[in-house]
Amino acid sequence: MYFVSKTLAEKEAWKFAKEHGMDFITIIPPLVVGPFLMPTMPPSLITALSLITGLYILFLLFRILT
Repeated sequence: MYFVSKTLAEKEAWKFAKEHGMDFITIIPPLVVGPFLMPTMPPSLITALSLITGLYILFLLFRILT
């Protein structure tokens, strides 16, 4: 899942930057406009909307994995 791998990779990047005295920033695009590149809603969007749509298990999975 993209959001889990992105979160884990960023945690390691923050750790590396701190250990080597480097500045580090991450960017989270708040809005993407246009059609999906896949036939269904992207998993990251499904997870982001999980608290609204009632799919709490996806949100809990994200919390557990990160």
